[in-house]
Amino acid sequence: MDESQRFLHSASRRVKNITYVGVHVRRTDYEGHLKKYFKVSAVKPDFFPRQMNVLRNKYKPVMFVVVSDDPEWCERELGDDDVVVMRNNSPAQDLAIMAACNHSIVDYGTYGMWGAILAGGDTFV
Repeated sequence: MDESQRFLHSASRRVKNITYVGVHVRRTDYEGHLKKYFKVSAVKPDFFPRQMNVLRNKYKPVMFVVVSDDPEWCERELGDDDVVVMRNNSPAQDLAIMAACNHSIVDYGTYGMWGAILAGGDTFV
């Protein structure tokens, strides 16, 4: 966990009293699973930006730390000055970073939910 804390502090660009929000985006394999077994669709494209804007208004300053199986999509759709998209980490490293955050935004699956549970704080699903 110490390594995760060091990462968050270095990513914050020395901003004081920053609120970290872990964002878990699952895209590549789960949409078919949702449709087949639960007859539901993936979250709408504006789900993450809407939740991020709620938290931007609630917590200042804020930094979003995004973990995903599709980092290219996340950079393209969620990229902003207050967003860091993780790349090339192991799943354990990503989970530790999510757990070190103050709050969470998650879409599907147990991985994102465990990250949110370990982080505590507010969770947006």
